Amino acid sequence: MQLSFLKLAAAYLSVFGGASQSLANPLMEVLSITLTEHAHNYQGVVSNNPAGTGAQINALKEPDCADPRKAAPLYRGWKGAINDHLYTTDKAEFDRAVAFGYTAEGIAGYIFTDAQPGTAPLYRLWSGAASDHFYTLSAEERDRAEKDLGYAFEGVAGYVYTPASGPFCGSKPFYRLYKGPITDHFYTVSEERIKAIAGGYSDEGVVGWVLRF
Repeated sequence: MQLSFLKLAAAYLSVFGGASQSLANPLMEVLSITLTEHAHNYQGVVSNNPAGTGAQINALKEPDCADPRKAAPLYRGWKGAINDHLYTTDKAEFDRAVAFGYTAEGIAGYIFTDAQPGTAPLYRLWSGAASDHFYTLSAEERDRAEKDLGYAFEGVAGYVYTPASGPFCGSKPFYRLYKGPITDHFYTVSEERIKAIAGGYSDEGVVGWVLRF
């Protein structure tokens, strides 16, 4: 597309360079429309990609989608006695949590258990003092929660599409909310978000993008 546009511009200069204004204007309008339609695709690409035209064109491609068949259900549980939401892809862990008092609330979405194109690790932490599970893509936020807020790092819950890469590949925003009085982090892709906000939760934005089937 970029090469075609350059050829068109060259043709204009060679054919109409010395022509009258009345003949040049129609083609100039076409060039103007073409530039307007495609400028957003190429803005900054040339200056930021010294590797050449091939690299420039590749930079415009949407990242490859991960195979959705590799995605695993992210189970959600709630324990009212301690005001905590739990999210895990480990069915055995989830069943144990239900046995210890968590209520099964279904599948929050589908994420990957291994790193995939366009994804990043979703870190999981737990605060025993606050009885709160906390999930984040930010290593900096993870470290701060450990150092300053008393959370313990429990590993990677899975891999999700990042806010920078989404939405694509059929992914949906995975919203994060927080209710200070009960110290509970809540994550959802659904309209529950609206009800949670009405119920006192603060909207903390999109933590990542997950699949819904």
